[in-house]
Amino acid sequence: MIRDYTLKLDLQPIKEYVISERKSTQLTAKKSNVGGYQSFIYDKWPEVLFGLRDFIQAQIPEQTFMTLWYNINGRGCYNLMHDHNKEEGCSGVFYIDAPDKNMGNLYFENGKEYEPIPNRLILFPADLKHGVKPNLSNQSRISMSFNYVRYPEKEMKFPGQEYLKSGIKI
Repeated sequence: MIRDYTLKLDLQPIKEYVISERKSTQLTAKKSNVGGYQSFIYDKWPEVLFGLRDFIQAQIPEQTFMTLWYNINGRGCYNLMHDHNKEEGCSGVFYIDAPDKNMGNLYFENGKEYEPIPNRLILFPADLKHGVKPNLSNQSRISMSFNYVRYPEKEMKFPGQEYLKSGIKI
């Protein structure tokens, strides 16, 4: 089941944080993204995102946080259809900045599409295939993606579970 929420977080400090993270490296992860910037994987929430973390955890209390990463997609950039893992879990995207129209909808294999709107949070099953259409705007879209799993923290064993640590599987 896909869940769609509109939050009321102060996005300016979140945007500034993501941009500062981007400026701190010339490196970008290459996962499902075609063009654009995808950060490496983080396994802890930064303080600036605690409000988002708390909201998500209230929606899926039976799940445990795994990973998050940031995406900055300029004109022509998109994400190929992919899923995040085959284990029971929840993935999501949170839109931090989408200042224009035609910035690339999130789409799912079941035909549903969601326009990127600042403060929009989409939660979905981690094994549901999805992608992002090309950004047709001259401005950049900033989002954050994340994964949760249905394991208690004490049962999580990262070594040898690279598909979990990677945050995405194509």
